[in-house]
Amino acid sequence: VIFSAGYVLPMIPPLVALLLSFFSAMLVSYRQEGRQRRYLKSAFRHYLSPAVIDTLIAHPESLVLGGERRHISIFFSDVQGFTSISERLSPEELTSLLNDYLSQMTDILLESGGTIDKYEGDAIIAFWNAPVELPDHGRRAVEAMIHCQEKLAQLRLELEQRAGGPFHMRVGINTGDAVVGNM
Repeated sequence: VIFSAGYVLPMIPPLVALLLSFFSAMLVSYRQEGRQRRYLKSAFRHYLSPAVIDTLIAHPESLVLGGERRHISIFFSDVQGFTSISERLSPEELTSLLNDYLSQMTDILLESGGTIDKYEGDAIIAFWNAPVELPDHGRRAVEAMIHCQEKLAQLRLELEQRAGGPFHMRVGINTGDAVVGNM
């Protein structure tokens, strides 16, 4: 009725453009947030348990640079006689053996709520009570160590055949204060 009467409303084109821009920006933001969540899950899934990843996604402000003093439990393990094993195997055989062994141990550590700090050859360093607070972190570390040893006992015959000799894991656990964070 307004247009047929000859009235021109110069505000409609800018208003439509503004609304289209707003909805386009919202769509782009939504897609980027989803992409960021998928990236975080993919990047951290080998080092953090799914519960820890979900907490970090829900609270991304906790990923700031710097460290904080926390009371943590830390797990150190290595394969006894690894140098001898590595000398007996080809690089491909050693890589395959390590991948299988480390994958099994990592699954147990992550399921217990642990965070993988790093791998150094055959060694694994993991900790509990950071970045997510776990009041029972000491118990979790000890239980993870027991489960790792039980799993290794199940796999030992196969690993020893592949390694060409004994395959045992040494583990140390300590609980105390440490500076942890995104450094």
